[in-house]
Amino acid sequence: MYFRQFPTISYLNFKNIAKLYDLDVLARNILKRVSFTAGLKEQAGLFYDYDIEDGETPEILSDRIYGTPYYHWILLLFNDIIDPYEEWPKSSTTIENTMIKNYPGYSMFLVDAHNGTGDDATLCGVTFGINNTIVKTNGTKDEFGRWEHVIDNNGLPLHLGLVYDWDREYSRIDVTDVEGTFATGDFVGANNEDGSFQYAMIMRITPSSKSLHHFEEDYLTGVGVTLEGERKYLDPLSSLDGNAVLGHTGYTGSNTSSGVKFSETRLGRYMGVNGSPSFTNVISKEEYEWNKNEDIRPIRILHPQYVQMVAEEFKNLLKSR
Repeated sequence: MYFRQFPTISYLNFKNIAKLYDLDVLARNILKRVSFTAGLKEQAGLFYDYDIEDGETPEILSDRIYGTPYYHWILLLFNDIIDPYEEWPKSSTTIENTMIKNYPGYSMFLVDAHNGTGDDATLCGVTFGINNTIVKTNGTKDEFGRWEHVIDNNGLPLHLGLVYDWDREYSRIDVTDVEGTFATGDFVGANNEDGSFQYAMIMRITPSSKSLHHFEEDYLTGVGVTLEGERKYLDPLSSLDGNAVLGHTGYTGSNTSSGVKFSETRLGRYMGVNGSPSFTNVISKEEYEWNKNEDIRPIRILHPQYVQMVAEEFKNLLKSR
């Protein structure tokens, strides 16, 4: 119903340019645009607030509110929704399937293999490529200085995984197709393109969907901020009080005279470097997907008594342009 109201235009059919007939093709002119003015959408008497229910599509909601599914486009237009696949809340089943698809396997948070897990721990200094095969090493080198893999009786690695994402900022590799087992404290590595072997230590491992996506706080709880309900991303390499970042001193707190160590950063604390893990301000990938879905659940619904008038005006405006 929505696109049927758009006027048609004719354009030259280049596929038939060599023929003497059927040179023009009629098509809907989807470049036409009609929208509600910002001022109109703020008039309280025209609309009411509504939270979209789980599994409720624009068509279902239109049918329930306006008595027909064909006015779903008014719901979208009134809320400036261009892409209902991304800007309309997904059902719980869709979210769960999205997490299975986007976050398979495990997330491994890595530290440099040379500096241990105490106060001297540092970020992983190596780079893992997408589709790298990682293997578990036994933490020792052979007579040639090469790291020895944990192998079976046939000399083949026992513990393998395929890297499908590498996030340098969070020192994290996401791994699927895991064979064998990996755990905190294991050394893992992969071959470089030049044939050399790079490795790091697992500081934290968790199912990918449950692992850290980012650090965040509500603006309401932040210092000197007033935007209630909004979210603020936090630097993973900042101290918990937010006054300094890795390697720098701050103006207050415990880092006024000495630089922030990795073990004192949000990411280091989350990994459990030099102590028990801290989950302050942690948002997991799973929470991120749910929060993103919840953020777009509130909409405004045009009162039913105005719908027919809007539909007619919409049609007239498209014809007049």
